[in-house]
Amino acid sequence: MSVPLLKEPAIGTNNNCDLTLEFTKPACASSQLAGGKGTQLALLTQLDGKFMVPRGFCLTVAAYRRHLNENKHLRDSIVELENIAYKRKGGDIHEISKATVESFNNTQLTPELERAVLKQLSELFGEEWNEKTFAVRSSAVGEDGGEASFAGQMESFLGVIGIKEICNCIAKCWASSFTQQAIEYRRNHGQIVAADVGVCIQEMVEADVAGVLFTRDPVTGNPGIMTINVSYGIGEAVVSGVTEPDTIYLQRSFNDKLIVKKKILGSKKIKMVISV
Repeated sequence: MSVPLLKEPAIGTNNNCDLTLEFTKPACASSQLAGGKGTQLALLTQLDGKFMVPRGFCLTVAAYRRHLNENKHLRDSIVELENIAYKRKGGDIHEISKATVESFNNTQLTPELERAVLKQLSELFGEEWNEKTFAVRSSAVGEDGGEASFAGQMESFLGVIGIKEICNCIAKCWASSFTQQAIEYRRNHGQIVAADVGVCIQEMVEADVAGVLFTRDPVTGNPGIMTINVSYGIGEAVVSGVTEPDTIYLQRSFNDKLIVKKKILGSKKIKMVISV
């Protein structure tokens, strides 16, 4: 079966801009170009200084498609996975999923893509970019919308240093879109199996405390209750569940005022920090 090349989305006229978009760029607020996570970071960044968002950029869907077009075996593997997932043919979805992930992990970014990433790092952070640590985070099209939340389904890598490791983590982010758990989650929520994937590359913050804010209660869905989970160090200890965080419930009134409704203090026995 002949596998066609994927058409890259038209983003701009400059080739490197087609492949990367800073959070400050209006086009980065398009989920079809930057994926769900990248879009939200761009929107927060562009809210006229209302939020302090660590600097970063997205490797766009165009870069992902270009990577596939340079690696025919990846396109073949994805087509095989789709055929099995959609019951067009028989096969073991676990095995083809595993093989697809391994194929992605064994590929390297082309010199063109690596240069685009390196150029964006230099423009955004100057010569000291290679002394900084970064978060490299998956940002799939269709994730974290009104109907589905991909929290924990795909990979993020923290404390990444140097262009080689950044590029390796980009490939691993793409690969994580094809794990069986990610595929089954998409199928269960009526999404396509082979979603396009962007990647966010964002400066790490050496946080004293960090956590997660749910703008509506994650258990009941009540929009009048906001829930905060917070602990010492970076937020990974909270989101991965390795520590018992403090939990703070905020109640929102009809005139949009917030009061602390309840506090539950956790043990917070484990603190995660970035090791440099």
